Amino acid sequence: MRANKLKKKLLYWLGSFLILSTSILAFSLIYENSLPKLVEEINNSSIGAILTAIVTVFLLTQQSESEEIKEKNSKVFEKKLFIYDDFLKSIQTILEDKKIDDLEQQRLIFQLALLKMHSTGENIEKISKELSEIIKLPSFDENSDEVTVDQNELARHLFEIVGIFQEELYGIRKGKTDITDLSNNVKGIIQEIGYAKEKWSKTVFVDWEQYVKYQSNREVKNEVISLIKYIISDIEKSIKKSEYFIKYSPTHVSFYIHNAQSKRKIFLWLTPNKNNLNISFNKDAFEKIPKNAKSVASWKNGFFYNLSKTEEYNEEIKDLINVSFQFIKKINDIE
Repeated sequence: MRANKLKKKLLYWLGSFLILSTSILAFSLIYENSLPKLVEEINNSSIGAILTAIVTVFLLTQQSESEEIKEKNSKVFEKKLFIYDDFLKSIQTILEDKKIDDLEQQRLIFQLALLKMHSTGENIEKISKELSEIIKLPSFDENSDEVTVDQNELARHLFEIVGIFQEELYGIRKGKTDITDLSNNVKGIIQEIGYAKEKWSKTVFVDWEQYVKYQSNREVKNEVISLIKYIISDIEKSIKKSEYFIKYSPTHVSFYIHNAQSKRKIFLWLTPNKNNLNISFNKDAFEKIPKNAKSVASWKNGFFYNLSKTEEYNEEIKDLINVSFQFIKKINDIE
């Protein structure tokens, strides 16, 4: 802004001198020999110098504006890269956790708002659609206590988002994003991971201390961990320890029936988020779902309560735990 003002002032004075010199030149031509020879020569030289100065000012101004635009575009490009990278990392975190807590949900909303600053409305709509499909991918298997993700579908939706980002950054897509058009190497890796997944055992923590350490590293609040411990202690009071056992995994604390013969072995899941805890049940253990219970699309056969403090762990939930325990025990024909 200040440079523009200086440029205008400089052009104003140069223009004024040019008009003055031109007037003197015209006067000398009309009234020949009326001006001293020295004055005419100085004036003629001044006209050339003034014209040169004006052209120079214009050229320097154009160069300066070009550099400013270039610098601005460079900063915008860097900012876009940061926002896009951060957005993809958030999706990665969600899929690694295989759940979305309140903070992650808010983070996604803010990141979509940041994307909107640099993307067209059409692209934001496409990104939101692909994100919705990715969030739907985790599927919960109550029999195996695992949350799985279809890797091919993940790659397809993820690469579509990356393709949109490429258009925003470079104006073109650097290669097709459809999973069927990926290189054989990438498809081979996905296939090998699928084979390896069958061989790898699910991570289970040996004891409570290991589990607490892991959840603390995930920044799960101490209040949530204490709530889990409180519920475990309460269940020990109502159900004999010889009738069930607990598995601590990264995503769940799962309560299993001892000596179960069927695939249906689990009667309760505790799922910690950073600020609260989900306590989940199978629907078919109950005649109807409680009014204040919640459900999610990724687990159609279950419902859950969201707790943040011990006071919310009430008698209703305790009764549901016992009903669920008796139901799983019954279908396994355990007396």
